[in-house]
Amino acid sequence: GLALAIPSRYRTASAGIRADLECTTTLTTALTALNVQIAALRTKVDELNHRVNQYLTSVFEEVGGVLCGAASFSSKITLDLILVGSKKGKSGSP
Repeated sequence: GLALAIPSRYRTASAGIRADLECTTTLTTALTALNVQIAALRTKVDELNHRVNQYLTSVFEEVGGVLCGAASFSSKITLDLILVGSKKGKSGSP
Protein backbone atom coordinates (compact mmCIF):
# COMPACT_ATOMS: atom_id res chain seq x y z
CA GLY A 1 0.00 0.00 0.00
CA LEU A 2 2.82 2.39 0.82
CA ALA A 3 4.50 1.91 -2.54
CA LEU A 4 1.26 2.84 -4.32
CA ALA A 5 0.54 5.78 -2.02
CA ILE A 6 3.80 7.62 -2.73
CA PRO A 7 3.37 7.85 -6.52
CA SER A 8 -0.26 8.83 -6.02
CA ARG A 9 0.72 11.68 -3.69
CA TYR A 10 3.50 12.65 -6.06
CA ARG A 11 1.03 12.81 -8.96
CA THR A 12 -1.36 14.94 -6.87
CA ALA A 13 1.45 17.30 -5.85
CA SER A 14 2.72 17.44 -9.42
CA ALA A 15 -0.76 18.28 -10.74
CA GLY A 16 -1.08 20.98 -8.07
CA ILE A 17 2.26 22.52 -9.05
CA ARG A 18 1.27 22.47 -12.73
CA ALA A 19 -2.06 24.12 -11.87
CA ASP A 20 -0.21 26.78 -9.84
CA LEU A 21 2.18 27.40 -12.72
CA GLU A 22 -0.72 27.74 -15.16
CA CYS A 23 -2.46 30.11 -12.77
CA THR A 24 0.74 32.14 -12.34
CA THR A 25 1.26 32.29 -16.10
CA THR A 26 -2.34 33.38 -16.63
CA LEU A 27 -2.00 36.02 -13.92
CA THR A 28 1.29 37.27 -15.37
CA THR A 29 -0.26 37.48 -18.84
CA ALA A 30 -3.26 39.37 -17.46
CA LEU A 31 -1.03 41.79 -15.53
CA THR A 32 1.12 42.39 -18.61
CA ALA A 33 -1.99 43.15 -20.67
CA LEU A 34 -3.23 45.47 -17.91
CA ASN A 35 0.11 47.29 -17.84
CA VAL A 36 -0.07 47.74 -21.61
CA GLN A 37 -3.57 49.23 -21.26
CA ILE A 38 -2.42 51.53 -18.44
CA ALA A 39 0.49 52.73 -20.59
CA ALA A 40 -1.92 53.42 -23.47
CA LEU A 41 -4.24 55.34 -21.13
CA ARG A 42 -1.32 57.39 -19.82
CA THR A 43 -0.39 58.26 -23.39
CA LYS A 44 -3.98 59.33 -24.10
CA VAL A 45 -4.08 61.43 -20.91
CA ASP A 46 -0.78 63.09 -21.88
CA GLU A 47 -2.18 63.85 -25.35
CA LEU A 48 -5.36 65.31 -23.84
CA ASN A 49 -3.35 67.42 -21.39
CA HIS A 50 -1.25 68.70 -24.27
CA ARG A 51 -4.36 69.60 -26.30
CA VAL A 52 -6.00 71.31 -23.32
CA ASN A 53 -2.82 73.31 -22.67
CA GLN A 54 -2.66 74.34 -26.33
CA TYR A 55 -6.33 75.37 -26.27
CA LEU A 56 -6.00 77.32 -23.02
CA THR A 57 -2.86 79.04 -24.28
CA SER A 58 -4.66 80.16 -27.44
CA VAL A 59 -7.69 81.32 -25.42
CA PHE A 60 -5.50 83.28 -23.01
CA GLU A 61 -3.59 84.81 -25.92
CA GLU A 62 -6.87 85.90 -27.52
CA VAL A 63 -8.29 87.22 -24.26
CA GLY A 64 -4.97 88.90 -23.51
CA GLY A 65 -5.01 90.55 -26.93
CA VAL A 66 -8.58 91.77 -26.43
CA LEU A 67 -7.77 93.09 -22.96
CA CYS A 68 -4.61 94.80 -24.20
CA GLY A 69 -6.59 96.34 -27.05
CA ALA A 70 -9.29 97.52 -24.62
CA ALA A 71 -6.68 98.94 -22.25
CA SER A 72 -4.98 100.73 -25.14
CA PHE A 73 -8.31 102.11 -26.37
CA SER A 74 -9.26 103.19 -22.84
CA SER A 75 -5.94 104.95 -22.23
CA LYS A 76 -6.25 106.71 -25.62
CA ILE A 77 -9.68 108.07 -24.64
CA THR A 78 -8.29 109.22 -21.29
CA LEU A 79 -5.33 110.88 -23.01
CA ASP A 80 -7.65 112.60 -25.51
CA LEU A 81 -9.82 113.93 -22.66
CA ILE A 82 -6.74 115.23 -20.84
CA LEU A 83 -5.50 116.93 -24.01
CA VAL A 84 -8.93 118.46 -24.70
CA GLY A 85 -9.07 119.66 -21.09
CA SER A 86 -5.62 121.19 -21.27
CA LYS A 87 -6.43 122.99 -24.54
CA LYS A 88 -9.59 124.44 -23.01
CA GLY A 89 -7.59 125.62 -20.01
CA LYS A 90 -5.03 127.40 -22.21
CA SER A 91 -7.55 129.25 -24.33
CA GLY A 92 -9.33 130.53 -21.24
CA SER A 93 -12.75 129.34 -22.40
CA PRO A 94 -14.75 126.72 -20.39
